[in-house]
Formats: sequence, structure tokens, C-alpha cells
Amino acid sequence: MSAHSALVMPGNEDQADRYRRLLLFLVVAMMTHLTALQQRLTDTLISLVSSVDRSARPIMLMTFPS
Repeated sequence: MSAHSALVMPGNEDQADRYRRLLLFLVVAMMTHLTALQQRLTDTLISLVSSVDRSARPIMLMTFPS
């Protein structure tokens, strides 16, 4: 018996429901984790750009005076 047929057989409805709920939980947990990771990466990139901008500003002013 294949995994797919086990999920659709009437005798295994409770097991199939538990499996679906587990998969849904795992998908939601992964999406939450990826969203948090995306936010951390965005914050890091903004901080890095800001730091580079502060470091480069004096060099740019010396190189191209107004």
C-alpha cells in the first residue's frame, strides 16, 4: 500500500488528519522562521549600508570638495 492510498482510505482518516495538521504546523513554523530571518537580514543590510555611508562620506568630501 502506498503512502497516498493510506491517506485516503476511510480507516485511516484520523491518521491522515493528524498528518495534515502536522504538515500545516511545520509549514507555518518554517514560514515564521523565514520571515524572522528575512527581517534580521534586512536590518543587517540597512545597518551595513548606513555604516559604509558614514565611512565614505568624509572620503567623498575630500575627493570632491564643494
